[in-house]
Amino acid sequence: MKKRQKWLGWCALIGMYLALSSQVGAQPVDVSTTDIKISQKGLNFSQNNSLLNVWIDQAEQYEMGARKEAVQRIRAAYENQAVSLDLSGLKITSLPPELEALSELKNLNLSNTLIDSFPSFLSGLKNLEWLNLADTPITIIPEGLGNMSNLQVLNLSKTNIKTLPNSIGNLINLKKLNISKTQILETELPETIICLNLEEMIWPDGERTVPNL
Repeated sequence: MKKRQKWLGWCALIGMYLALSSQVGAQPVDVSTTDIKISQKGLNFSQNNSLLNVWIDQAEQYEMGARKEAVQRIRAAYENQAVSLDLSGLKITSLPPELEALSELKNLNLSNTLIDSFPSFLSGLKNLEWLNLADTPITIIPEGLGNMSNLQVLNLSKTNIKTLPNSIGNLINLKKLNISKTQILETELPETIICLNLEEMIWPDGERTVPNL
């Protein structure tokens, strides 16, 4: 509870600073990703296709159908230069590394899958703004999360995580964080969480906090 109060106090200070900055004509920092490199997406599409087939072939029989469906959606995202990819509900236990080639991806839904570890290559999706890992058996979120600086919404509810990485404080654009129904103890949250300028926080006990900024 002390950490929650400390965070709320920090939010209030940030709100005062932002209000003062607007009065003196300060300009907001432009953190938009207008320089998305479309060429990176097209890194040898035929090669990625082959590697995706390998990922399917490596699956256990029970997972084969789910991986085929996932690859179908990933390929469609490649071809359509999509900014959203929905793999929710597919009983896949991992992700193909070729997913990183979707460099323009902004929204990724992995909820209700069987993914039990946070793939390191996800931190390479620099333009990702919305990530849903709810209702998955994931236990650890790596420090690489802090590299996803454009992330605005992160849903980790109903996962098996017990703490958050210190690097979460680097997510300067994060607005909504959901860690409800996790095994996280509030006392174990990293101190860097007070660096976040959140608009909404849903705590492990389900309490929804909306700072009055």
